[in-house]
Amino acid sequence: FQGGADSNPLAVCAICLGRHRHNITKCAECKTWDGQKAHMHRNGQGRIVNPDGLTLCFEWNRPHGCPSASCDHIHECAGCSKSDHGVQACPFAQKE
Repeated sequence: FQGGADSNPLAVCAICLGRHRHNITKCAECKTWDGQKAHMHRNGQGRIVNPDGLTLCFEWNRPHGCPSASCDHIHECAGCSKSDHGVQACPFAQKE
């Protein structure tokens, strides 16, 4: 998933929290867009995991959220670990 066209803002990456053009499904940066240590990382299977090693729901952190009522992964913001929003609404994400 690359993120929108010129008229639409790019989605926030769950790893680097940036909105720049890059493949957010493969991002493995160690630092965020503003040079801070990345909060989440990818495991050996390429899944986004929190500092405790628990797998985050990728859909929860996408612009439209997770539609599943029985998701097996954690609904936690990839930027700050809060459960009331995904990374698209995270205060640490790069602004449009």
